[in-house]
Amino acid sequence: MVPSLPVLYSTPLAEAVADFVSTHYDLPGSLECKLLRRGWNDTFEVRTKGGERFVFRISKRRARGDADVASETAFLAYLDGEDIPVAAAIPHEMVLLDLYAALRPVDAITGATTADDILNRIFSTFCIGK
Repeated sequence: MVPSLPVLYSTPLAEAVADFVSTHYDLPGSLECKLLRRGWNDTFEVRTKGGERFVFRISKRRARGDADVASETAFLAYLDGEDIPVAAAIPHEMVLLDLYAALRPVDAITGATTADDILNRIFSTFCIGK
């Protein structure tokens, strides 16, 4: 019997990636998949029978600094601005708007002071625009 070796790195089978993509995404017909690049992020090309091409990236778990995230986000925003179809990041301002909207009912229940309360108090004592 040949002793087994511990595995430090493994690469998903292209067929398994095709099955995963077809299960989780609404793409027409059967899919063909092949590994394009193996590395920190395994990159696969996924093609439909109709010829549509997609790139699917599987990221490894690793610590990422703010500079890495900012650089990738900026590049995706650039590509999106050039009308190149990418999974563009949602601007953090939009996420904050959703978070604030979700917190309002919680604040009403808990009695927490909200930004609206502070602004109302400030502007109730001043006359602006005369």
